[in-house]
Amino acid sequence: MEEEGKQISKYNEAVNQITRLHNLWLKCEGFKEQGLLDKYENSLRSVETELKYDAKKLSDGLIDEHESNYISKLGRMKIKIQVSNEFIIKTKDSMFSGAALCKKWNTLIELEELLREIQEEAGKGGVRTNPMEDDEID
Repeated sequence: MEEEGKQISKYNEAVNQITRLHNLWLKCEGFKEQGLLDKYENSLRSVETELKYDAKKLSDGLIDEHESNYISKLGRMKIKIQVSNEFIIKTKDSMFSGAALCKKWNTLIELEELLREIQEEAGKGGVRTNPMEDDEID
């Protein structure tokens, strides 16, 4: 009976995390569509927090120290965002301010793609099927 309770608990936590991720992705999309880069960044950071454990588990399996892992990729993304934020501050009120915002936008899109890759690799993304592999196709 105790083992059954653990299985139910694991299942409930998995469903809860997928629900939290879904809600966070909805926020990200809303902020991205409105061009609210700081709120978009903060929402992406919340997604990162949800996926950090999975990123670590996926990265721990790598044997080759030169092979890029998700934790190091997230670290590099954090630096890129910090650099783009500094560029925005330095170029405020100059002709380069638009370029600075564009750089941050592209960096945030890159972070979103990485987070979605981690989510997919962890098995918490959408299920993709190949229609050619379906048994029901004649």
